[in-house]
Amino acid sequence: VQNVVPCPSDPSRFYAYIDVGGAWRSDDGGHTWRAIHAGLPAEAGVYCVRGLTVNPLDADDVVVAVGTRWMDKPLGAFRSTDGGRTWTQTLTAIFHGNEDLRY
Repeated sequence: VQNVVPCPSDPSRFYAYIDVGGAWRSDDGGHTWRAIHAGLPAEAGVYCVRGLTVNPLDADDVVVAVGTRWMDKPLGAFRSTDGGRTWTQTLTAIFHGNEDLRY
């Protein structure tokens, strides 16, 4: 697990991301987790989550940065306004993560 992100507007909600394991959500204070990356594009690298942030005023408003330099094309940043059920791409970019030449 790279990071666990609490939601200031909902103390029982947490998001987490794993280097090549996707994005996850807990609604019970971290006792149970479910994957939320299923709604992201079915592309190589979508499980390579490089960052995640949540709107402090809305626990359903989440942004993830995904991808790796080893892909044929960049993925980028995706936003969900429904807690990770659906995603909209907001930026096309390559994220190097924990690889050589990371930014």
